[in-house]
Amino acid sequence: LESIVIPDSVTSIGGDAFEYCESLKSIIIPPDVRTVCKGTFEYCTGLESVVIPRGLEKIGEAAFHGCESLESIELPERIFSIEDNAFLSCKKITSVEIPSGIFYIGNCAFSECESLTDVKISDRPKYSLSDYMRIGSGVFSYDRALASISIPVSIKEIPSNTFEYCESLENIYYGGSKADWRKIKIDKYGNDKLNGNIFKRAKIHYNSK
Repeated sequence: LESIVIPDSVTSIGGDAFEYCESLKSIIIPPDVRTVCKGTFEYCTGLESVVIPRGLEKIGEAAFHGCESLESIELPERIFSIEDNAFLSCKKITSVEIPSGIFYIGNCAFSECESLTDVKISDRPKYSLSDYMRIGSGVFSYDRALASISIPVSIKEIPSNTFEYCESLENIYYGGSKADWRKIKIDKYGNDKLNGNIFKRAKIHYNSK
């Protein structure tokens, strides 16, 4: 399967719908689809571009896992959840901007994205129902090219292996003060760039916007 046109009347695409469609190069998700389900595009190794609708709210588990040719992804403001392994092994993505509506980024969601160099996680809106954003374990693990990341004050915990083997991480731009940073619960395991000795640690820039 090399190409497909999905009509705008479609409101749901089931899990694993295009799994292993290795020759599929591009796809436009219809405007009324709210969820990319579990494994929908898993191992679509030739997929180069995806147009995500503005109304999308959730990217399911392993939805784009193994999409090795996918070069970029634009996440809409309404999205609130990126589930486990959603973009695992998307080897050509170079940057990611995660919008402020996100409540949860799942385990290993952006792990093994070996070309990823820059990540910006936007802060929760000032008057949102919750100012808490949760991230899972190993979210950016094995992203060996990751050089900089923006972390908002709405992240209160950094679990194990979040930055495991992020050997190039040099700069962390944090939205709060040094005192705020010290309140974050940071798991020591697999986070040497945050907890290691002074020669291993990334530089933290406080009060960054």
